[in-house]
Amino acid sequence: MNPLTTVRRSKGLTLEQVAKNLDMHTTVLYEIEKGKKSTISERATNIATFYGIAVEDLFVPTYYRAKGT
Repeated sequence: MNPLTTVRRSKGLTLEQVAKNLDMHTTVLYEIEKGKKSTISERATNIATFYGIAVEDLFVPTYYRAKGT
């Protein structure tokens, strides 16, 4: 089980509850949790803040590059 799922379950929360609190679709949160979808840094920060955990403890840092370069 990945850290996102572990922390959500440890807090007794469902995907639906977290998604509603973060104002995002349950499907998107599910795909992020399962590693099927990456996310922007702002959303990763929002998720981490909601759980009260450092973003680097939940997500792998990514490399950002300007489009078209």
